[in-house]
Amino acid sequence: MPIGGGESLCHQIPALMRNEMAIIVSPLIALMHNQVVALREMGVRTAYLHSSFSQSETSVIERNLLTGGIRSYSMSHQQDGSPPDFCILSSAHS
Repeated sequence: MPIGGGESLCHQIPALMRNEMAIIVSPLIALMHNQVVALREMGVRTAYLHSSFSQSETSVIERNLLTGGIRSYSMSHQQDGSPPDFCILSSAHS
């Protein structure tokens, strides 16, 4: 499928149909941003995180993850995988 052909729906719709947080790893930051904006416009509590976010932006997202304020979370595969990413996700998902 070409970019923009709807392949994102293949993971977004099933994730939103479940009653738990969806974790989506996206290869492109710009695509991730566009998907989050579109989902927010539809009322979905969603966020994304990548390595160029400031510490304060990251902290807000982490708090929302821990308090259940996010239903769909996208992260770049380029994240370094260091805490707090996976530690926060583990706590938020359990």
